[in-house]
Amino acid sequence: MRTRRLILLILVLALCTPLLSGCSEILQLEEWLFVTDIALDVVDDGFLQVSVHVPSGLMGSGGSGQGDDKQSGGGSSGSDYMISATGNDLSQALVLLQATLPRRLNYSQVREITCSEVLARSDAMPGLIRQLATLSQMRIAANLSVCRGNASEYLRLQQSYFGARLTEFIDVRLRNAWHFGFTVTTTLSAAIKHQLGEHGSFAASYVAVHNDDAVMPLSDGRTLDALPGNLPRRNVISTESLGAALFRNGRMIGATTGFGTSMTQILAGTIQVIDYQHQNTTYLLSQRRPSKLRVQLQADGRYLLSATVYIDVERSLTSEHAPAEELRAALTQDLLQQISFYQSLSCDIPGFWRQAIRQYATIDQWHALDWPSQFHNAVATVDVHLTELPAL
Repeated sequence: MRTRRLILLILVLALCTPLLSGCSEILQLEEWLFVTDIALDVVDDGFLQVSVHVPSGLMGSGGSGQGDDKQSGGGSSGSDYMISATGNDLSQALVLLQATLPRRLNYSQVREITCSEVLARSDAMPGLIRQLATLSQMRIAANLSVCRGNASEYLRLQQSYFGARLTEFIDVRLRNAWHFGFTVTTTLSAAIKHQLGEHGSFAASYVAVHNDDAVMPLSDGRTLDALPGNLPRRNVISTESLGAALFRNGRMIGATTGFGTSMTQILAGTIQVIDYQHQNTTYLLSQRRPSKLRVQLQADGRYLLSATVYIDVERSLTSEHAPAEELRAALTQDLLQQISFYQSLSCDIPGFWRQAIRQYATIDQWHALDWPSQFHNAVATVDVHLTELPAL
């Protein structure tokens, strides 16, 4: 018995020996620069400029270097370094960026990838999304955003506030904006999936640098029915996220406001809490049950798009408020207008395609349908079920 145990112990030790290989192959932090966010811009003569943020603690205590004005450069932004390079395409710019740095770039911690709107609307954008996803060690859970202006300026002003490191600050900012329906969040992997998938449409975060000289005037309308860049506010944070950039087949084709994204979240059944304004009174809306989207082929050959939403509404004791039926009619009309807006762009952001595709036995039959065209010509209906909660 003892002999058997001894033999078994020797075998176990022999099998464990390869695991005790020392630390020669571990990731040495001193050899890497961890990128937190990336900005992509089209610059002079159609060149692509790539800018990255690197935490200064991982780069060393020295100052930022200045490279050739046309091709590479660096600058300090708070506790982080911003480094950029320019090339004919993404591969060339990244090679130049790496060649001018003392350590290897690591993309496993990237939180946000921001493209300028000029680039997002260009024919180069679909291929660029695929290239980004195939970069070595790229974090495909990084959020994809579109900047109304210069993406590198947005990146320069992207700093950590309120005691959080930059990666955590970006994550929390995106989650907060999504939670209240201000914007959407789409990861790099989701963008690839939709771009190469069954319908080709998706929405990305819409961002901008705040312009103090072009502040949007206050009106009696909806506060969030606007785009980022000129909101009437003062804040230590110079960047804004509001609304969504709309993509079809990998290219940006339009944008919707912050109010539009909140209506879209209601249709998709993903809202947490949103403010809804009607006749100068604000109501708090939340999801009671998941929304239901249906698609049905009619006798005239057009599709009927049906959305049923279940909403809880909280009213304030301090304001005059509309009757429930009037509020339901207003919300129904707003949801129908949002669907109609997406139909005008042939861009099925709410996701009716998920129901339509079930009616076809093969992928070839589905592709032959040409869903963007069918969605564009469809008839839409919305049924809103409102449940009044006790007043605040």
